Amino acid sequence: MYQPAEDSELMVEFLPFVIRKEHSTSFLDMGCGSGIQSRAAIKAGIKEEEILAVDIDDEALEETAKLGVRTLKSDLFENVKEGEKFDLITFNPPYLPEDEHEKGMDTTGGKEGWEIIARFLHQAREHLSEKGKILLLFSSLTNREKVDSLIKENGFDQIVLAVQQQFQEELYLVILEKN
Repeated sequence: MYQPAEDSELMVEFLPFVIRKEHSTSFLDMGCGSGIQSRAAIKAGIKEEEILAVDIDDEALEETAKLGVRTLKSDLFENVKEGEKFDLITFNPPYLPEDEHEKGMDTTGGKEGWEIIARFLHQAREHLSEKGKILLLFSSLTNREKVDSLIKENGFDQIVLAVQQQFQEELYLVILEKN
């Protein structure tokens, strides 16, 4: 289970603002990990029964279920009901490129780092409400140009909400909407 770090905290900082600005009432916490984003969504006013927390890790789901939200074991949208739509989807994916030191399921996004993001973006559109938004976090180590290209290829416009400098990388928090 992914333990919250600077990336999770950055998303938590902006999540209440996005929920209020977009008048979000339904929420999908993709890759919920410890449930930090679901917890922030509840504090921002989204009802527990309107939250679905998804993860591939059983421990993450057990921890997040303690919040009283619906949980679902799924590899991205694989087990999410067809036609189920959300006003806001958050995703702080594993985004680091695989190397000899970085091979963890909770941090590695594939050989290049962006492969999980590519799969997510390809499927996410079907699960957004008409005016739904995605709050996505990724790193400069992921290859920003490639992620920007994937966002565009999958029919989304993006607004950069925050760029946070870390020791050896920059974190990007973006909001996506259908174009």
